[in-house]
Amino acid sequence: MPLVDAAPARQASSAYCRDIPVMHALRNRQTTWPHPLTDAAADPVPQMPVQDQGANK
Repeated sequence: MPLVDAAPARQASSAYCRDIPVMHALRNRQTTWPHPLTDAAADPVPQMPVQDQGANK
């Protein structure tokens, strides 16, 4: 049995082409927001006051 594509190839609609720059801008914003948070996320142990550190041992 030969394989058949589920849907034939078609041209992108004008609405899709119109939205590409907007979607790229959104993607770029979403990839940059976590960068300032990486140092805080990399340190899994929060800084604690000296008097509380003894209680954790």
